[in-house]
Amino acid sequence: MNKYIAYYLRLSLDDGNNIGESNSIASQREIIKEYIYSSDEFVEAQTLEFIDDGYSGTNFNRPGIKSLLEAVKAGEIGCIIVKDLSRFGRQYLEVSKYIEQIFPYIGVRFIAVNDNYDSNSHKGATAEIDVPVRNMINAMYSMDISKKVKSAKQTKIKQGIVASAHTIYGYRKDNVDKGQILVDEPAAAVVRKIFQLALDGNNAFKIAEKLNNEQVPTPSAHKNNTVSNRNWNKINKGKNLWTSATIFRILKDERYTGTFIGGMSESEKLGSNENIIKPKEEWIRIPNSHPAVITQEQFDMVAGMIKGNSSSRTKKASSRPLDKKIRCGKCGHKLRYKGSVSYPFYFCDTARYSDEHGCMRGKIRESDLNDAVMASLQMQINLFLDTEKLYRMIENKINKPNTSTENSALQLESEIKNLQANKRKLYESYKNKEISQTIYLQEREMLEKESAIQTAAREALLSEQKNRKDTSEATQKIHNKFLKYQSLTELTKEMADEFIEKISVYETNRIEIRFTFRDELENIMKAVRQNS
Repeated sequence: MNKYIAYYLRLSLDDGNNIGESNSIASQREIIKEYIYSSDEFVEAQTLEFIDDGYSGTNFNRPGIKSLLEAVKAGEIGCIIVKDLSRFGRQYLEVSKYIEQIFPYIGVRFIAVNDNYDSNSHKGATAEIDVPVRNMINAMYSMDISKKVKSAKQTKIKQGIVASAHTIYGYRKDNVDKGQILVDEPAAAVVRKIFQLALDGNNAFKIAEKLNNEQVPTPSAHKNNTVSNRNWNKINKGKNLWTSATIFRILKDERYTGTFIGGMSESEKLGSNENIIKPKEEWIRIPNSHPAVITQEQFDMVAGMIKGNSSSRTKKASSRPLDKKIRCGKCGHKLRYKGSVSYPFYFCDTARYSDEHGCMRGKIRESDLNDAVMASLQMQINLFLDTEKLYRMIENKINKPNTSTENSALQLESEIKNLQANKRKLYESYKNKEISQTIYLQEREMLEKESAIQTAAREALLSEQKNRKDTSEATQKIHNKFLKYQSLTELTKEMADEFIEKISVYETNRIEIRFTFRDELENIMKAVRQNS
């Protein structure tokens, strides 16, 4: 084989206490290697190993599987081997899509050793029905495990047991009883200092400025130094910088009073990495559950001060069209919002503490930002509709019944069938000793090469048809959305959520907008260029 054989190993915490040696990484590796070494066709093949240790099979957001699929995309992999289908994944639709559609289309062989599945043996055979059935069973098993894990976690939370891998700044996990937390004195001293500075009348900015001047390690820097080598501060590239947002997060956390708070969020759906915040009334609260860092009286006094300072805000975040979409183009942090009736604006908090990133130091008025985004959006809408109109005109010409593309695909299919029939006739001639083995092998090779060429040409035509259809459907979908908002002249939150992914602000007069429909627009323009 010219390409690599990739064997993939996965072990998940979702397997619970039933992991067993049969599913261990070492056991999976041994089973697969024994299979490879016992197969004559793989004797001289080179292998690559991909591992995900401690990752759930309910989604494909795993580093090992991502690396494997990138290698597949690059054309480096000819065969993938797993111990069983559940190791590859437990999500029925996703696993089936790869095994039954993607891998066969790009010519990648797939083998699940313990499931006795080999895509080479099951091409067009009814045995393939077994694959979706197994995948469905794996998905159901994963859902059952997920429910049990969630139930066990809820039970722990109700008992005041810390179920997360890490705890809040100021505490550390007990090395003996992992479900309990202890005071992390160096960090706890900083927390006490923050509360005291707040009680002395310092606002969040002044507190952050003071800690930065004293070069006090931030929570992320403290974790980097004490917990692991993992970089907990990706946005600031590991730089030690306190901000008002960090100060507020600490001042608003009641857990520093010794009150356990759990069940604040839950997974949006099985296999999703997205969590949704639950209403506060649904949180589980257990007073005096762990050692306190500050008193309840201190927390209540600071909470009253924060509430008093924030009461002057006239505009809720939910009514701001661009809320949570605006980031500083230099440091990557979300811009802070300061509201007033006459002059609400956004600013970069990082610029108040450091010049290192070259962040915007001025203020950008909310109304000016909304107007600029709305004008840009209207321009994009007009560009899209004009391009789409041209695309439809071309599409009407090239998508008529009995087009040359469809006829060509049918003709190629007919030629492929003829080549296959000729191969059978050639074999019969060789079997009946009408031709020599040398002639048989030479002519068979020529037929196979021609068949491969015709098949590739046919697949390219079908792929072109599918791409055109997908582009057409995506275009129509975006078109309908644009028509819905075309008459509006003022930016709304609904519009922003529909069309805007992110806004990066570099200066008060320079912004970059990332639209959600950029791929569809590029595809349409590409189609216009190709067919015009």
